[in-house]
Amino acid sequence: MSGEPLRVVDGFISHDNPYAYEQAKALVDETYGDTYKVSEPYLSKLESWTKMPDPGQAKALRDLTNFLIKCETIMRHVPEMNILNHHRQNQQILKLLPSYIVTNWNEKVLRHRRDNRRFPQFSLFVSFMKDQSELANLLVTSLAIMFACRNC
Repeated sequence: MSGEPLRVVDGFISHDNPYAYEQAKALVDETYGDTYKVSEPYLSKLESWTKMPDPGQAKALRDLTNFLIKCETIMRHVPEMNILNHHRQNQQILKLLPSYIVTNWNEKVLRHRRDNRRFPQFSLFVSFMKDQSELANLLVTSLAIMFACRNC
């Protein structure tokens, strides 16, 4: 623990008793346990993410994917993050992506809807994005490498 959370419990640390521990835990939970407060910075950061250019987006795609993985992890414990399961939220993320990834996702959504009669959950999108990021960052055959090596 560091920063502001450490300052919140700082006075309790010197006490070696269960009551002090419970008081510190309750204070941290009261200060930082509001799931709205937890979800808001993630959702705001996602809303302000910069659109990626079509070619040469490998690092940006990896950064976004890593952030989506964080969102998915938090989603398991913070109900407000379930908004990411909604198709409109997915559309907002898609606006950030290169067109070929949007097309690939569209095909996956079509298959999922045929099989399940509903829009895919955010976890399926994150899994898809992991694959797309890995493909974009392959050191030998990715588009980024191919564009970089046009004059090689």
